[in-house]
Amino acid sequence: MTAGLSRYVPFSTCGQMGASPYLFRSGMNAASVSAEDCRPAGYPREQLKQAIAGSQAAAALFLGDFYTLGP
Repeated sequence: MTAGLSRYVPFSTCGQMGASPYLFRSGMNAASVSAEDCRPAGYPREQLKQAIAGSQAAAALFLGDFYTLGP
């Protein structure tokens, strides 16, 4: 979704599903929106905070040209 939409709406976003680095980075784009309920007591909030900080640090990289890795 991000690959197709970013060509026309560069500041679009999609919901993140998970706080683990792999899941969070897989959905990373110009903005971060959580699609999970992070209110339960067992949710890894500290991991989510780190993922958000990494996303904010990389946000400027989404302002340039966008090229997909596949056809």
